[in-house]
Amino acid sequence: MKRTLLRIVLILVFFAVSLGVLYRVGGAINSDAQIYHMMWGLTLPADVREEYSLATPASFHGDGIRYTVYACGELPSASDAAFSSSPDGELEERVLDLLKTLQVPDKHKPNFYPSYEWGVLQKGENQLYLIYNPVLEQLYCVQYTQ
Repeated sequence: MKRTLLRIVLILVFFAVSLGVLYRVGGAINSDAQIYHMMWGLTLPADVREEYSLATPASFHGDGIRYTVYACGELPSASDAAFSSSPDGELEERVLDLLKTLQVPDKHKPNFYPSYEWGVLQKGENQLYLIYNPVLEQLYCVQYTQ
């Protein structure tokens, strides 16, 4: 009787530990940084720290809006991104419209002052807007997929 009870307890502990490991690994694989890397080839700097994230509910096709704010000391590297430091009112308006759809609070929206660097990656109808504020050392990633 004691052996049977011990076996049951060991099996339950094994499954609990396994579920915990799968949960941790699954969270790392599906992080915003991993999604940006897999989909866009975006490599974030080593010192990056996620400060805010919001996305539309998951859909079957994976379409919607994903927004992430990172604290980082430098621009990310992306093979297809050419960053510009010239202000772009059209870009600002497009990004703010997408964030309005997500209902992002004002305190988490991109700070375009005093200056920013930006780049856009595009694959068909899908876009990734990258905005980097060097003064605040913040990177804003806004992904729109259809």
